Amino acid sequence: MIPIDEIVARTKARSSCRPCPPASAAALEEIEQLTPSLPPSHKRLLSLANGISCFFGHITLFGLKCGQCVDLARWNADETWKFAWRFVDLSQWLCFAQTSWGEQFAYNVKDLQEGGNPRIYHLGVGLMDHGEWADDFEQFARRTLMLMSEDPFMPSLIKTYKKFGQIPVGKSLAYTPSLMLGGEHGDVEHMTLLDSESQLIIDGDIHSQVCGEGQGRKVTSVLPYQDERGRIRMKVNFLP
Repeated sequence: MIPIDEIVARTKARSSCRPCPPASAAALEEIEQLTPSLPPSHKRLLSLANGISCFFGHITLFGLKCGQCVDLARWNADETWKFAWRFVDLSQWLCFAQTSWGEQFAYNVKDLQEGGNPRIYHLGVGLMDHGEWADDFEQFARRTLMLMSEDPFMPSLIKTYKKFGQIPVGKSLAYTPSLMLGGEHGDVEHMTLLDSESQLIIDGDIHSQVCGEGQGRKVTSVLPYQDERGRIRMKVNFLP
């Protein structure tokens, strides 16, 4: 078992990683006040590096009140992006990290409320379907942060890095067309760089319409627009 302190030290030693500074006193206070509470190992990591960009930005661990990375609390607010997923209950997940494709790593909120060291889940791109990823946060940190930095093992992200290089903080890669509209998983030749929030809102809009009023109907066009908050949204049109 590799302790959290060593995992952080080893990521800091890699040129492919960009750890944020240790959490400030204000951030540590907010971390302690989070409801439900994060497990001790997760809190410890944030006290050493309040967010980490790993493998050239293709895996990002969120921080709190950092200013240099995605803010965990804001990211999980419904109005940030989860609102767009009308047919997926995302309130049950506390997302704390993501890949450059918008795949989320998350705790089940009920597991967090029960305390201990809850397992980690993976929420898939395009559908937000979930599966178990790690037994606890320490295993996640070893497997997903440290190992992906030292010996990358996820072929899809390696392929994406070779094409796009470093991914800026707050950016994600979106399939064009969406996986819900015929895009092929792993097809990096048909991806484009978007704000992470916009990517997940667009995916949510498409998923909600295809699984709702468009179920079983042929798509005729997909049109972008801005909503009243200036967010990029997507309107899917169908044959009658």
